[in-house]
Amino acid sequence: MKEAPSQSQVIEVAKEFSRIMCEYLTADEMIELNQINKEIRSDFCESHEYLDSNMVMDSAIKKYYKNFASSSLNNSFFNTLWNDAWSLAKLNDFYSKK
Repeated sequence: MKEAPSQSQVIEVAKEFSRIMCEYLTADEMIELNQINKEIRSDFCESHEYLDSNMVMDSAIKKYYKNFASSSLNNSFFNTLWNDAWSLAKLNDFYSKK
């Protein structure tokens, strides 16, 4: 596997992660989550207050990479993909604005 994911790989995982997040959270919860994330402005995401968002990201990555397992985060490709996709989703309010 390549050392770093491409921007298009990061975008597709970020959008899938966001899609799943929007399935589990109500529109009001998404608005609240996005607002809190903007107010806090940290690398941490407050989505953990609503659901196990690590499992959501796990599912999003597995959609495109069937061989992914949480232990794969020791692999720099998957670690970068996980972190960059999460950051991009958060930056874009989990693509929840219609």
